[in-house]
Amino acid sequence: MAGLVLLPTVLLLLTPPATSQRTGCPDVDPSLVRSNPGHDPSAREIIGQGQVYLLESSATFYSLEIKDGGKLVFADEGNNIDLRARSILIQDGGEFHIGNETCPYLSDVTISLYGKSDERENHPLFGKKYLGVNKDGVLEIHGKPKVSWTQLTATVMAEGLPKGGHHSGVGHRGINLRVVDELTGEVVENDWYDTYINPEDSKRLAKVLNAVAEGRIVVMAVRDEGSKSLGAAARKAIRSLGSKVIDILSYREPWVFLCVKGNASSAMEKRLLYKGQHKTGTATVSRMFTTPYDVSFKVEASSSWSKGRSDFHISVTGKVADYVIN
Repeated sequence: MAGLVLLPTVLLLLTPPATSQRTGCPDVDPSLVRSNPGHDPSAREIIGQGQVYLLESSATFYSLEIKDGGKLVFADEGNNIDLRARSILIQDGGEFHIGNETCPYLSDVTISLYGKSDERENHPLFGKKYLGVNKDGVLEIHGKPKVSWTQLTATVMAEGLPKGGHHSGVGHRGINLRVVDELTGEVVENDWYDTYINPEDSKRLAKVLNAVAEGRIVVMAVRDEGSKSLGAAARKAIRSLGSKVIDILSYREPWVFLCVKGNASSAMEKRLLYKGQHKTGTATVSRMFTTPYDVSFKVEASSSWSKGRSDFHISVTGKVADYVIN
């Protein structure tokens, strides 16, 4: 029997050149001339017509100007590049590229503008130290994608960040409540209580009002009918806020209330006698508040029976929500 010879199988894994994997990146342009200019703080470097360079390493110049079709592209080969100059000017067809939109730059780049304010002449548009793009210049910088984040300085409600204020007019029967942060104008409590038919909602309202922190702004408005099942505990909680008429609030009467919790003398309210669906009218209250940051916002509320229907409106307007995002 003839001997059986087993030959090892060799598997060749061919990795395509890096340039083929990065098609479309500005630094793989074969026309670019590799450049390592070094550090010369006195050099006034000009890259002009016919000069297209691939910057491979850190460099220092007195100034750098790219114009007349000249081009400087940063090599993305894993080396960290620091470019230092008193000024960098790109104009008249000059181009400066660090990655592009479809091929973000993955290495690290630092561009430093150095020198004293009285060391050199002043550019009429950009001053003394600048990275400036003048007419027909091209500046393109695209870094590696990062996870965006925002530092919050206040609680965000389930409906998201407030957008320049709060407006609500689509509500429910009973008492509609808003609690406003006195420092930011943010609405931090937004709910409704059917105190016409549901005694449990009345108990829930009393519990919420008693738990509101002192200093917060409390706003309430009735839509349709809010008195029939408004129990003693809820009326007591509202009375403690400064209300003078909550104990006599009756069937279908429009009623609005606004106060600062802990300061009963700040309370504002309006109640109208019910004269039918068409003749009763609108009860309104409004007040301007100024935060410790010297920013003002306005709180308004209305409750009405008019033209055969009941409605309410609560709004917070002005320069609010500016401090939610740091």
